Amino acid sequence: MISKATHWWSTPLDLLIWKKCSMKVFMAVSLMLGLLTLITTGVTYHSRNMICACQPGENAILTDRDLYELTKSGRNFFFLETAGSTCLNSRQSCSIESAARQNPEFTIFLLTLWGTRRCRYLDHLKSLRNFRLARIDVKSLVNDTPLNGWYHSDAWIVSPFRTNHFSDALRLLVLWKYGGVYADLDTLVLKSVANPQNSVSRELFPLIGNSMMSFQKGHPFLLACLQEFAINYKPRRWAYNGPRLLERVLKTWCPKEPVMQQPYVYCSDVSILPGEAFYPVPYTEWKLPFQASEASHVAMLLSNSYAIHLWNALSKITRIEEGSAYDVLQRNVCTNTYALSLSKY
Repeated sequence: MISKATHWWSTPLDLLIWKKCSMKVFMAVSLMLGLLTLITTGVTYHSRNMICACQPGENAILTDRDLYELTKSGRNFFFLETAGSTCLNSRQSCSIESAARQNPEFTIFLLTLWGTRRCRYLDHLKSLRNFRLARIDVKSLVNDTPLNGWYHSDAWIVSPFRTNHFSDALRLLVLWKYGGVYADLDTLVLKSVANPQNSVSRELFPLIGNSMMSFQKGHPFLLACLQEFAINYKPRRWAYNGPRLLERVLKTWCPKEPVMQQPYVYCSDVSILPGEAFYPVPYTEWKLPFQASEASHVAMLLSNSYAIHLWNALSKITRIEEGSAYDVLQRNVCTNTYALSLSKY
């Protein structure tokens, strides 16, 4: 039974799925004439509340063509919000601010599925001259791409990992269509990412991560990844469609190279960077950036890094110790977010 509190969806991704399946839903509920009025009223009430929670002008949906015009320079840095939040927390804001400050020549995009409500971290980010908040039309983005059939199928809808898999697919698609850098919202950017291009990184040797990637627009490796995603999608396997997909495609992309045997591999215009590039602290050591006693050690690990991934799934409720590496970093690379996090208002 559908909860009255959440109506028909609990996240924007659920709403996307509901819209995609609207004809099926309508045919089913049309047999329940006594409930039709109640359902319509509930949807109208929910939609009105969602719209009113957002600021004027922030709900304009950008199509594929709109994004094409905005991303022509190729100097694009993409973050995605596909989990359903209409605001950001301090860590997410710090990630975006760090990317914007370390890469002033890039446009930093936060792509969302639904409108946003007013919150202080988003208000702060909008003051950055190279930040752009964009609500995207997913149907327009997947049209005429290898993901079109997958998106309109039911396979991913029933997946227990559908939010993760949707994000895995969307990051590949956005980089292929527009070019630039993608990073998760728990990635702190430490310096310019203008180089390297067409790169992924080990996260813990020999494994490859997909939490940060850099590719030129239309790169054929990404097309191969999208095709692999659509053809061999596994709805009940969490990493199979994300980081493990990159490894499978790289093995066929570089058949003569020891893809899983050396820290650094370059093959057919794709670089596999050592873990220190994007993941200087592996997930097995996720606590280190938040511990003051490990600050010097972490500083050494970061000496050749473009970014640090904070493993939010493991660390999101961890206390940040004063003097820890993360405490020091946020004071330097996301100064305004840090100041805002200390403010009571």
